[in-house]
Amino acid sequence: MLSLAHPLPPEEATAENPPAGAILDYYLPVEAKSLDLNIYDTEHNLVRHISSAIPAQPSHMDLPIAERWFPVPQHLETAPGHHRFIWNLAWGTSGTKESDEPDDGEGGIPRGPKVAPGTYSLQMNVDGTALPAEGLTVTMDPRVKATTLELQQNFGTTYKIFSASLEARRALAEIGSVKEQPHERVA
Repeated sequence: MLSLAHPLPPEEATAENPPAGAILDYYLPVEAKSLDLNIYDTEHNLVRHISSAIPAQPSHMDLPIAERWFPVPQHLETAPGHHRFIWNLAWGTSGTKESDEPDDGEGGIPRGPKVAPGTYSLQMNVDGTALPAEGLTVTMDPRVKATTLELQQNFGTTYKIFSASLEARRALAEIGSVKEQPHERVA
């Protein structure tokens, strides 16, 4: 008999957990047509890009799990008023279509590594106009006993693996597109 791990049944009592990540609040006095949020590290490398474009929701029809257990991809709200966005502290997938994958990494794009403690800058663009940058300090979880150096080394290693997996995916996509091209015979 095949046994699959699955979430709790809907009638099982559960409590809501606090958000996992950085809580980013913003206020819009009027409706915006487009919003972009870029998060940079201290060397001004793009860590993550989030936009107001509503991403297409992936279909999970082939999985034996109810759709309600999959997270809805996040995007920035453009309506007037106060809004909250939770950044999961993961490095983004620069150069590929952005999506917020489930925490287990299920999906087409490899999930980036968690950022190391440090200072990051947030740059929001509203309808193409850049707002003043804001700082964000990611602090060490007090329950973690690793040193800052160990965390930085861990991030360096996981980022190299993440970058290599993205490069391998790009190479596979290129190979796939070449295979799909019609073959011409040279006479």
